[in-house]
Amino acid sequence: MPDGIRAQTDKTMKNLVRVLSALDLSLANVLSVRVFLTHFKRDYQAMNEVYAGFFAPTARPARTCVGVTDLVRDALIEIDCIARR
Repeated sequence: MPDGIRAQTDKTMKNLVRVLSALDLSLANVLSVRVFLTHFKRDYQAMNEVYAGFFAPTARPARTCVGVTDLVRDALIEIDCIARR
């Protein structure tokens, strides 16, 4: 796992793109996203800057961002999404 929230956000989003692609979908199919951060106040702005780069400014899905106490493998971020065909 890469160090830092920017690198982890980038890797997580690229993983989402890979999963969507395997289903013949893209980020354009995403309706909503949930982001979980272990250090919300510290990492929100940097995460948001990286995350925003994956979506067109006029086509961003609905999003919920939640602060959590812990994630698997001591990750700083976890992201899931709902996409439609």
